[in-house]
Amino acid sequence: MSQAELAQAIGSSHRTVGRSERGQAMLSAAQLGALASLVHPRARDLAIEVAAHAGHTLETLGLEAPAPPPGAPPAAGALRARTEDLCDVLVLAGVIESGAAVADVRRWVHAVMKRACDVGLTVEEVEKALRPAAAPPAGHEDLPRTAQAPVS
Repeated sequence: MSQAELAQAIGSSHRTVGRSERGQAMLSAAQLGALASLVHPRARDLAIEVAAHAGHTLETLGLEAPAPPPGAPPAAGALRARTEDLCDVLVLAGVIESGAAVADVRRWVHAVMKRACDVGLTVEEVEKALRPAAAPPAGHEDLPRTAQAPVS
């Protein structure tokens, strides 16, 4: 590409392009943005550098889509573990807590989850209701949480 063609492509004069090549002039931010757009299809790393000199990124120049924010839900089609494997994680947690056999814990978890669904509870509601509370007052360890006096 000639200096004249480059100048036309970035909205400059060929004299300014020539002076900038010799280090005697600086291209404007808009001209650098246009230059980044020109080189992006062939040299992404160079386009990043040129955009940075213009105070931009490839995203702010509209050359690339912005990255999703941290903690954003996975994109459609993103890989996810199989439901059966995720349920095995729950069963394993029960085995670790109880010391019971895998088959027994699997049967218990299934019965509990089925009953929760039958009565219209969500997993979040069950987790919140079963979340460990502060230690019960002395002498009341065997009472259900709802029957225990509040701890002050």
